[in-house]
Amino acid sequence: MQVRIVLREKKTGRYYRDRDEWVSNAYDALTFQNILEAEEFCRHHALSGLQLIQQSGFFFRSLKYRPAAVATARRDSTVASPTAVSC
Repeated sequence: MQVRIVLREKKTGRYYRDRDEWVSNAYDALTFQNILEAEEFCRHHALSGLQLIQQSGFFFRSLKYRPAAVATARRDSTVASPTAVSC
């Protein structure tokens, strides 16, 4: 089973598909392979007010992580343990 990451707007619950395009179904959303890729995309496109959602089969869950821990993980080439939210 493939795990994917999607971006969900907190306020509306809709998923990011493309610039100025939001969809109601997560399966139609833009997907990322991991948290780091999704976080970098949010930063590069100045997106905020979003949740990173892990999609695995029919199950969805919000991912919690600390952006500072993610930055440290990049430098150390280790995986950050998830603990705080959002992009």
